Amino acid sequence: MLQGGPTIAIAGDSSSDSSESLLFIKCVGAVLVFHMSAAFCTENVFRQPDFHYSAFYSLVELGIMAAGTGIERRWVEKVPLWERRAPLQGYAMLGLLYMTSRFVSFYSLELIDFRTQVMWKNAKLPVTMVIRSLLLSVHYPLRKYGNATIFVIALIFFTAGTATVTPSFEFGGVLMVLLSLVVDASLSNFQERQMTIFKASTSEVMLQSSVAGLLVGLVASCTSILPAISYVLVHKAALLWILGATTFSFLGMKAIVILMQRQGTVVVSIVTSMRKVATVLLSFMMYGNKSFHYNHAIGLGLLVVGMAFSHQDILQTSTSEKDKPVLQTSTDAIFLLDSKEKLAREGFRELPQEACSI
Repeated sequence: MLQGGPTIAIAGDSSSDSSESLLFIKCVGAVLVFHMSAAFCTENVFRQPDFHYSAFYSLVELGIMAAGTGIERRWVEKVPLWERRAPLQGYAMLGLLYMTSRFVSFYSLELIDFRTQVMWKNAKLPVTMVIRSLLLSVHYPLRKYGNATIFVIALIFFTAGTATVTPSFEFGGVLMVLLSLVVDASLSNFQERQMTIFKASTSEVMLQSSVAGLLVGLVASCTSILPAISYVLVHKAALLWILGATTFSFLGMKAIVILMQRQGTVVVSIVTSMRKVATVLLSFMMYGNKSFHYNHAIGLGLLVVGMAFSHQDILQTSTSEKDKPVLQTSTDAIFLLDSKEKLAREGFRELPQEACSI
């Protein structure tokens, strides 16, 4: 990996600690509620008879995201719909990652059951850290990878529950889930990179990338759209579950992107992983006949240990990484910014020596 010269500091946000804490709590609550609702709807989508239209599902989700964010920009933020700060090539990459992420994740549910997918996706946190190290040049000590491993083991025990569900090791399904982990981690880190360097708003990132992903998906899956439409016209329940899942997913994604902008991708991965725990705990309240197994106790204990070790990192992420975001390498400046004048207009206070010599 190329090493750059001095870093470029960007002026950070001046919000008070109390407002930051309140925003964090609101975003975490929104992520848990909306994503649990989306997961419930998604599971019911793939329980519909002969449903094999993952690409169509992905297109609907991206369409809902584009429409919702467009409404937000036009009537809430009152900014020009297509105004942007980041370059189009960045959003083209985000669009490709968006469509790939959703399609691979949904397609895996055609090969393995929902609970098995959740089991395999418990490894998201360490994968996110590795991808973040590659994309943002953020280096984590072994201690943090150890914390991530504790989280993974805890989530495996907790989501295993009573161990009555045997995980499916169907090769194609497992391969799709593992691929979705890598793509999801790349997507979230690339989103953070766009917002950090260009100070793009969350609505800009979501609108531009969802529209780009929608265009990619329409080209890639044009032959399967009409059969999918014919299916949902016959199976109205599938259409309702899809609309419910995609709407909840959009609302949860909005909270995630805000949280990512303020706290970073690693904290977001921890929060999204904790929604699995919240789902299981909620099931105990909803279904009185559900028993608390020793797997739950082991998983909950390990989660407490992992949270204790990570407590300081989570609380300090905003101050150490996000309030003063940094462009890590001169390669970033060379690839993403076309001139020293643009750097000055964007509010950067100093340039890498390599960038100044271009």
